[in-house]
Amino acid sequence: ATALRYGKVWHKVLEAYYTHVKNNGWSKKDALGKTAIEVAMEMLPLSWEEETGDLEFAEDYRTTEALAESFINYITTFNQEKNSVEIISSEFKYMNEVFLSAEEEVLFPYLKGKGILFTGIIDLIVKEFGHIWAWEHKTTGMWMQKVQDTFRRSAQTQGYLKNVKDQYEKKGILVEGIMINLHHLSAGKLKAGGYGKKKIEFLRDPQMYSDADFREWRLSSLAILNDIQRAEVTGFYPMNLSNCHAYNKPCPFTPLCEQNKVNLEDTNTEAFIKRERDV
Repeated sequence: ATALRYGKVWHKVLEAYYTHVKNNGWSKKDALGKTAIEVAMEMLPLSWEEETGDLEFAEDYRTTEALAESFINYITTFNQEKNSVEIISSEFKYMNEVFLSAEEEVLFPYLKGKGILFTGIIDLIVKEFGHIWAWEHKTTGMWMQKVQDTFRRSAQTQGYLKNVKDQYEKKGILVEGIMINLHHLSAGKLKAGGYGKKKIEFLRDPQMYSDADFREWRLSSLAILNDIQRAEVTGFYPMNLSNCHAYNKPCPFTPLCEQNKVNLEDTNTEAFIKRERDV
């Protein structure tokens, strides 16, 4: 998807930028004499080419030029963060082993005796005004406040923060919360063709959760894992009909479901590219 490509490249550009800052400080050049901005801008075309590959995209306003303009606007908008933010880690990877309680073994029988790992990658760990925060970058073309609401109490953000807190608090370090770092880009279509003026916005939304929130997140996650394991054991994979239409459009896999084939092997998948998911 065009939007997904834009989002992935945006992440790579910010990763290059903040990694340079972590290693060299906000204003210093690296060993090659390059600034953080220069390194980030060099990453843009390289990552764009990598994400494009041999795939076909419906070209729109989400271009390399628009991304470059957005990045310059981003560092201008948050120019003062160099006075308050210290980059602790970029692309922080976590892996936490999960052990079921006796009660959870009863609730989730298909997980009993199974090795469970919660893994993930957090975009940034920062110290701001003396407090540790996790940061997660997000891109959207939708109304900013609506997207902001979707991430409040979301399983992803709660899971990220819980696992980061577990990792850092083993070292006696308190993690305050997670900052959702939103970037909006949109443009209206012109009657004569093409797109009009771009709308570029940014919003940082701090989120904090209680122990009760994390407890519910854990139970919800284990319930999903139990359903997946049950499907693996029984070979029964019921459809989730609640997600056939989302983000104002049908699920892209609808053509597969509408063939009503019992087995995937009997389903015509010529319009799709099969790739193993990298987790």
